Amino acid sequence: MRIRNLFGFLALLIFTLWLYFVTIYNTYSSQWIFLTVFGFFITGSFYAFYRVFKDETKGKNIKNVSLKTHGMDFLMVLFGAITTYIIHVYLDAGPVLSSGLVGILAGFFIKRYGVAIFCGSFVGMSSPLLL
Repeated sequence: MRIRNLFGFLALLIFTLWLYFVTIYNTYSSQWIFLTVFGFFITGSFYAFYRVFKDETKGKNIKNVSLKTHGMDFLMVLFGAITTYIIHVYLDAGPVLSSGLVGILAGFFIKRYGVAIFCGSFVGMSSPLLL
């Protein structure tokens, strides 16, 4: 395992654990049912961390991310964000309706990049004041 991969893995692990413990601390006294359901998410997350660490230490290569191979995905995320923003602001549709419309149309007509466009649509749901 490369040292930078180990640091990245540990940073994500520590941040995730911190979020879990803060959530548990804030919900323990008032919502014990949520705490029980949240236990399933914690268990699944620990299993995912274990699998990633195990695969990484065995030397299984994870795909390298490069601009050349993922540039079109980036452009489609940008396209989804801009399209949703335009529908939301200029056609006066709600942000959720705009995002859903962009996601559905991308799923039907641009299947290869549908997920990237739909992910970008969540960015386009932002408030015009924020942008």
